[in-house]
Amino acid sequence: MTPRSSANLRRRLLREHAALRRALLARHVLRAFALCAVALAIAVLAGVALPGGTGLATTRLVLFALAGLVGLALAVTRLRTELPRFEPWLESLEARLPELRSWLRNALDLEAAPAHHTSAELAGALREEAARRLAAAPIAAGRARVRPR
Repeated sequence: MTPRSSANLRRRLLREHAALRRALLARHVLRAFALCAVALAIAVLAGVALPGGTGLATTRLVLFALAGLVGLALAVTRLRTELPRFEPWLESLEARLPELRSWLRNALDLEAAPAHHTSAELAGALREEAARRLAAAPIAAGRARVRPR
């Protein structure tokens, strides 16, 4: 296995991890927008039901802005708790897909710091097998989906 193909293993894993993070970001951004849309609808309906001049309109505007800020704060808080870092995500990937268990971690460890007591051929074979197993694994199935509510 060439160094280029071993870099492909890390690059593919980083690409999948980034796709998961983007999907989670999209989910939380859409939730925040939904909350803002509901708050805007309530503000408009309150304006239709209670026409009270500029004072009430300003109050509705302030309440709408507060609801938007609360929605943004909730989305950011939830996003920060759900966004996985690379190492924990890799562990969860190996736990979810038994055909990858210990293959990825060992291949990446040997790629980062080759062991002095391990032959280059054995390390290359390990990375090649890990890359083959990764190519056949359904990694995208674990990606966050945007679910309607």
